[in-house]
Amino acid sequence: MNRVGDLMKIVGRMILSRIHWRGPFILCHLVTGHCNCSCEPCLWRNNSSDDLTSDEIKKFYTDAKELGFLLNFIWGGEPLLRKDIPEILKFSKEIDLVNVVTTNGWFLEERLSEIAPYTDSFIVSLDYPSEMHDEIRGRKGLFQRLIRGVQLIRRRYPEIKVMFNFLLTNQNKDSMEDFINLTHELGVSSYVCPMEIDLLRNGKMEGIKSHLKPCKKEEAIVAETLIRKKRKGFRINNSYLYLESIRNGKKPFRCHFPKMVLQVGPEGEVIDCRAWDRPIGFIRKQDLKEIYQHKSLKELAGWEGEQCNKCNNPNRIDLSYFWELRIEPVTSIFRMFLSE
Repeated sequence: MNRVGDLMKIVGRMILSRIHWRGPFILCHLVTGHCNCSCEPCLWRNNSSDDLTSDEIKKFYTDAKELGFLLNFIWGGEPLLRKDIPEILKFSKEIDLVNVVTTNGWFLEERLSEIAPYTDSFIVSLDYPSEMHDEIRGRKGLFQRLIRGVQLIRRRYPEIKVMFNFLLTNQNKDSMEDFINLTHELGVSSYVCPMEIDLLRNGKMEGIKSHLKPCKKEEAIVAETLIRKKRKGFRINNSYLYLESIRNGKKPFRCHFPKMVLQVGPEGEVIDCRAWDRPIGFIRKQDLKEIYQHKSLKELAGWEGEQCNKCNNPNRIDLSYFWELRIEPVTSIFRMFLSE
């Protein structure tokens, strides 16, 4: 991966889109709903999903590249459950998309040689810095397997970026210091995401898992810990601006995430994050180029009508700050991709 070159392409496309928006240019693709874990906070697992075939995905990716997409976030479910994931990643790389793979780490050791040649970055989910992670994820032995997998990446493929994603819940809110210290020991960066209590459906937040979400005061304590550790030089990818908003009380923000990112579910549904149960279209039934022109996509991006700001997800908020060219969040994203 030419990290500087690829990042400059993304920044250049974003700046051009600010002048004249031509549609999103980052794919966020759930390649499967299936998962071998059973995390209680999970909003994405669907072990009965009828996932797109590799041929359907190749057609979809080809159309995406022709539309100017540059970056491909591949996740699920657990993407390494797919036997054809090396084929999918290879095709994505061959058409010059940057591949970022999110995984729970269970299969990293056994499948790394198959997928590493086509992967630019790994995001590994870690919700506790010890075997307690196994209980949270409902998979005995997972912690040790993912640690060995990350160590193998660092040893054999040091050019591949690795980041831990930590979902903050009531189950792990007191483990932040140990988590950050572990990432430092392993030589990887980290990203902390306060859990969403549910998806937006029909325009309403459904809080069926609210018992797992820390209160605002507890989230503020975690944010202060992260700010302190980040100032000491620990590689924490959340921006100070985001962390300060969690510590001091979330302030309204303008969501620009849909201007940059197109989310596609495992069965090919193009997701409208304002109402996850009402997709904009279906890749399996429609050409992506047709969906790309749908008026709902422009509405979702906030060019028409009111913009949503209900999320507390740092991906959405920090990318929104990135779109606004706020200096510190832009610097944080640069460091996420470029620093070692």
